[in-house]
Amino acid sequence: MSQAKDISSEENKAPETDMPTTAAKSLIKTEPGQAIEGKGIYLGAIESGDKKFAVYAAPEDLKNAADQKVELAFKDAAYQVAHLRNWHGHDGACLHYTEENPIDRAVKCGDIGKWFIPPTELMVCGGRPETMFNLKDTDAFKGTFTTEGEKDETNYLASNYRAYWVERSWEWEPKGALIAMPAEGDMVKTESFFYVSMKDGRIHTSETPNRAMKIRPIRLEVLQP
Repeated sequence: MSQAKDISSEENKAPETDMPTTAAKSLIKTEPGQAIEGKGIYLGAIESGDKKFAVYAAPEDLKNAADQKVELAFKDAAYQVAHLRNWHGHDGACLHYTEENPIDRAVKCGDIGKWFIPPTELMVCGGRPETMFNLKDTDAFKGTFTTEGEKDETNYLASNYRAYWVERSWEWEPKGALIAMPAEGDMVKTESFFYVSMKDGRIHTSETPNRAMKIRPIRLEVLQP
């Protein structure tokens, strides 16, 4: 099983050629946390197989028609992301169920350039420095996440108010249960679902996919052939 590799230390380097690719040129002076028109908020670079990708986060959480942030059960969140059309200039990725890191799966399934739910390592406080939690108070990310709010401990389906769904990452939870992606409209059985609190950046598990969480999709673009 392949694993996505963090190459954040190389993120602002152009390919070793006389003619850098357009994507590489645009990133030479780009810092993580900066908004790039037509792309998203730059979140560093990552590697899958022999290819390098720029990671872009959406400039906002998913919202409804009334321009309010939505909080959805995992199945509904995955469905909504998959059915995004021209949202900030890009469509959502198709629904797939594989036991791969979400980055590797996006590459394998031809979903480069499309929005999908991020893996744990791009949201949490640990690991690489270029995560949404680590950058939540910088540049274009500042003020776009929900970090405070009221929580109803008595309501089983209550919103977690500052929690965001993430997809299971093999690097972070190698012994944990698989997170399930919807397949043909049904949830595949799983023991745990994962989310990250933007209050402390920690990863948490939920025994049910029915809790309502927020969603901040990401997308990839090829840095070099």
